Amino acid sequence: MNGTATLKSLLYGLYCRLRDSWSHTNTCGKVYEAYNFSGSERLWYDASGWSTLKRANDWLPFSSEDVFADFGCGKGRILFCAAKFPFKKIIGIELSPALLDIAKKNVLRNSTRLVCKNIDFILADATDFVIPKNLTIIYMFNAFKGSVFKKVMENIHSSYIKNPRKIRLIYLNPRMHDYLMECEWIRLAVKDGKMNIYETA
Repeated sequence: MNGTATLKSLLYGLYCRLRDSWSHTNTCGKVYEAYNFSGSERLWYDASGWSTLKRANDWLPFSSEDVFADFGCGKGRILFCAAKFPFKKIIGIELSPALLDIAKKNVLRNSTRLVCKNIDFILADATDFVIPKNLTIIYMFNAFKGSVFKKVMENIHSSYIKNPRKIRLIYLNPRMHDYLMECEWIRLAVKDGKMNIYETA
C-alpha cells in the first residue's frame, strides 16, 4: 500500500469511527478468525459504506411495500441504515451469534430514531434461511461465495418461481458476478463502482 492509499485508509477509518460515535453504534473493523469465517466459502465481516443504500436508492428507489433482507448482516450497519427508509420490514440474517448480538444492540439503541421499526434478527446459515414470499430487496456484501452463494441464489430463485415478483439484489464487491450472469432469471440493472444491482428479468 503506497502513502496515498495508506492516508485514505486512515482517514476513512477515522470517518467510520466518528460516524459510529455520532450514531451510537459499533460497526467498524474487520472480523476474521474469531468467528471461523476465513479459509472457507463464508467470508469475513467488514462493514459496508455508510452511503451504500442511499446510492442504491438513488438508482432504484425503495418503497414502503419493499421487504429488505441483509444476508450476512454482521454488526448491523446496513440494517441501521435500512431502518432509516420506510421499508415494510427489515431482516438481518447472520451466522455468528456474537455479531448478531452486536447488530441487535446497534439497532435497538437507536429505535426511537428509526423510520422502519419492524426488524427481525435471524441467527441462521444463509443456505437454511427460508425466503419470505414477499421479500423484494436483498443485500449482500460478499459474505460468502462458491457453493454457499449458489445455494442461496437457488433458494431465492425457487421463491421467485413460486411467487413471481420484482426482486432486486444489491451486491457490494460482487465476486460472484460471472455466476449471476449465467442465471437467466436475473439481470444486471446498475453498475456503480464496486456496487452492482441486479433485478429479476
